[in-house]
Amino acid sequence: MSLRTILVATDFSDGAAPAVARGLAVARWVSARVVVLHVCAVVRPFPITTPETHPGVMELAKLAKAHREQSAKRLEELLEELGQEAVETTGKLLTGSPAEAIAEAAKTLHADLVVTGSRGLSKSGIFVMGSVAEGIAQRAETNVLIARGKAKRQLKRGGFQKILVATDLTRASKATLPLAMLLAGPDADVEVLHVIERGDPFSGHEGTLGAAAVDFKMLWRAAVQEAQREIDLLVDRHDNASATVSHHVLEGNAAQDILTRAEKGGHDLVVVGKRSDRPALVTSVAERVLRHASCTVLVAKAMPSPFTAV
Repeated sequence: MSLRTILVATDFSDGAAPAVARGLAVARWVSARVVVLHVCAVVRPFPITTPETHPGVMELAKLAKAHREQSAKRLEELLEELGQEAVETTGKLLTGSPAEAIAEAAKTLHADLVVTGSRGLSKSGIFVMGSVAEGIAQRAETNVLIARGKAKRQLKRGGFQKILVATDLTRASKATLPLAMLLAGPDADVEVLHVIERGDPFSGHEGTLGAAAVDFKMLWRAAVQEAQREIDLLVDRHDNASATVSHHVLEGNAAQDILTRAEKGGHDLVVVGKRSDRPALVTSVAERVLRHASCTVLVAKAMPSPFTAV
């Protein structure tokens, strides 16, 4: 299994630097090529506005052209700087809505991973990296890594050393563990966590119309046993001799427990799965973790090629 193409999105800000550094570090670790992408966001006037009715439209067009020329120059400088790294690196400049353009570029380039920063504002004020990170995770059909931390520290690292893999044992989270193993450094600690959402706190209720009472404690024990069995099988399939893997099943609130465990455990990566067909207005556990985690987050959507889920 492998990650062959990594798309790194940047707005050239200090906040985006960890994404570039982490993208290079991951590419070096898994022997992938890197495409550095910058999107010049478009500020569109009202549809009925024309140069004749509003002279400001011409000025806006001049500013957009100047911004694109400046971005092309900065991308060239960045690529020249990255040329010193032992990674195959190319650049791409697009115009459009950042989140949509990045997701579409990932599809066109057959990228196995998109790397972006968690926050950042370009000096022009046009492209705010942090505001589109969730949009990329929502729209992209491939895996998305949101890099947090200092750029220099990201560059020095190879694989991640302490990884928390959150799985709900559905098809949407099947890619989480194999991706975590792929990105795990030597002697890494990988913790697989499954959280069963809290149900009814009572031990049982009287049934209706003379039916037997429901034994919720028994149902809970059965759910834990089944989850433990599935996780055992998952870990056995993706065993990595260089990483130590542990796994736990908890009862609680999934997003809250993942965030708490990542914070207290000092993890440098949290891996969560996400369904691509989830409605945009429904906030998933993955999006809550992405929004609030203090460490780097990998939203897993696809198996690293040529791996196939079983």
